[in-house]
This record gives sequence, C-alpha cells and structure tokens, in this order.
Amino acid sequence: HEPVYCDEGSFLKNVCHFFVHRTAEPVYTNYPTFYSYLLAVPVYAVYFIYYVLVRRFPWEGLTDARLFALVFQSDLDIWMWAGRAMSILFAAGILVLVWRYCASRLTRPAAWVAVCLLLASPYEFYMMHARYALPDIVVAFLATAVLVIACRYLENPDDRRLYLAGFLAGIAASAKLNGALAVTPLLFVPWSVPGPVKHKWRLTFAAAVCALAGFALGSPFNILKPQLYQGGFGLESGLLFSGPSDLLPLWLVPELWKASPGMTALVIVAVVFSLWRHSPRDMLFHSLLITSLVVLGGLT
Repeated sequence: HEPVYCDEGSFLKNVCHFFVHRTAEPVYTNYPTFYSYLLAVPVYAVYFIYYVLVRRFPWEGLTDARLFALVFQSDLDIWMWAGRAMSILFAAGILVLVWRYCASRLTRPAAWVAVCLLLASPYEFYMMHARYALPDIVVAFLATAVLVIACRYLENPDDRRLYLAGFLAGIAASAKLNGALAVTPLLFVPWSVPGPVKHKWRLTFAAAVCALAGFALGSPFNILKPQLYQGGFGLESGLLFSGPSDLLPLWLVPELWKASPGMTALVIVAVVFSLWRHSPRDMLFHSLLITSLVVLGGLT
C-alpha cells in the first residue's frame, strides 16, 4: 500500500504508448528504455487476464488500441501492482543469488546471515526499492549477477563467463544509466588471473563490447535516435554532483553514519580488512563500491 511514486506512472505511460501506437519507441525518455519493455510483460499479461476473465470483453477487441487505452487509464492501480509484483520477484532473485553464492563458497549459516543482513539493513536500500515499480531493483539484481559471475571467473577462468557478465552489465545500463557501473569490476577481472598480457587486453575489450551490445539491445533507441533522450538525460544528469558539497562527492558516507553508526562502522572495518587481505574478489567488490559511492554521493 505504498503511495505512487511519480516515475512509476511515467514508465507505465511508455507501456501504454507501445500498445496503442504499435511501436517500441518511448515517450518517457528520462531513462533508457529496457525497464519499460520489461514492465510491459507483466502489464500485458495482466491485461489479458483482466480482459478475458474479469471484464469478459469479446475476443475481437483484445488488440483494440482505443479500448486498451480506456481500460488502462480507468484501472491504473492494477498495472501499478503488476509492476510492483515484478519488482518483488527481482528482489527475491537477489536473495537467491546471494544465498547460493555464499552457501557454495562458505557455509549455509553464513549464507543465511548474508541474506538477513540484506533484509534487515538499517539503510533500507533493498527494502525501499523492492516496493516500487522502478528500475532500481532490476539494476541491483543484474549488478549482483555480474559480481557473482566475475567471482566465479576468478575461480575458473572461462572467457564466456566474462562475455555474459559484460552483456548483463550493458542490460543494467539500458535499464538505468548508473547500471553502467557494473562494468567496472569486469575491467579488473582479466588482470586478476594469470595469462598473457595480449589475452588480457582482448578480454577487457571484449567485455566492453559485450556491455555495449547489451545496452544497444536493451535500449535500441538510445543508439537509433539519441536525440529523443537529450532532454530527459539532461534533466537527470543535473542531479548528479549536486549534493551538499560538489567538492565532497563522498558525502554519502556521513549520511550512512547518521542512518546507522554501528552498521557503517562494521562496513568500514570490513572494507579495511578486505583491503589488507588483497583478495582478487575483494578488489572486484571495491571497484564497484568506490565508483558507486562517488556517483551516489553526488545525488541529493
């Protein structure tokens, strides 16, 4: 029963536009378009069920654009809940990824502790974004998958894993631009395992190409008609580095301290300890953590 967040309606506007105008070109362009395409899947499925079983409209009108627009606007809450249900599924997917990785590399009790920490985090990042039909939780799921795949590459270097991770990072960026940060660990992965230098350069380049391919596939009109996004991206980028101090983009750290001194102290200790260990897996995590803090620290 969370109140409607303004962007939820904006993404639904894209979903309605796709159906009514029989096009994949978006009208809401403050974000890349992959999330709008993804959101269309549960919305259209629910519309089919709603149309056939609830309203019992004639089959002939199932693809009628005007009827769809009328039903869509009159029962907006239904489509909102369809999108939120999808967010819950992606949030559950994050828990599954975390649990399976920790259980396979550590112990099952450690895996349950990791899941509980995520659920009970006083920062509420996870629980907050799992409630809304917004791209953030999808990006978090994809970034988690990228990290898991990258860590498994360190244990068993299979180039195909790196290509897959790069592609998923590109898809994350096509849902929301800050998802491009998921590419950062992949730039370090090839250099964390033994091998010829030329091969490492090739892998780094290939991961970047796969990321670009994922972005182009997830939000093709960013490539085909970049002018569509100029106004929206300009508005969103205006928020970047507009925090309390442009000279201190890491202001997010004291904000986290205010939210929970104990948890922030624990995080700082864990980061320092992992830096001291010099573990390749820790370095992957830190590459994503540091870039995320800089970007997120610049947001109001």
